Amino acid sequence: MGPSCLLLLLCLPFCCAVLFGRPHIIFIMADDLGWNDVSFHGSDQIPTPNIDSLAFNGVILNSHYSQSTCTASRAALMTGRYPVHLGQRNCGSLAWGVPSGGATHLLL
Repeated sequence: MGPSCLLLLLCLPFCCAVLFGRPHIIFIMADDLGWNDVSFHGSDQIPTPNIDSLAFNGVILNSHYSQSTCTASRAALMTGRYPVHLGQRNCGSLAWGVPSGGATHLLL
């Protein structure tokens, strides 16, 4: 009875994925956007009704970080690796080209 229960538990996420379909994911990356610059976090300077609607009807991620320059964040987003592993340590040491040993083609 133990192995069959384990097999059932392992197959359960795949069955649920078929029932509910693929999730809709919207990732917004904006340059120089602060935490309190959107109205669902309490800002009254710039109304952001569409972002507010997405936030209130979806998932809000509050535990995250970003790099001090946009280059490192964009490199991490495109490669799926931490910026420090891509040679993105600070703004002065940016080298042009692909880092040695870096993948140039990734299958998603």
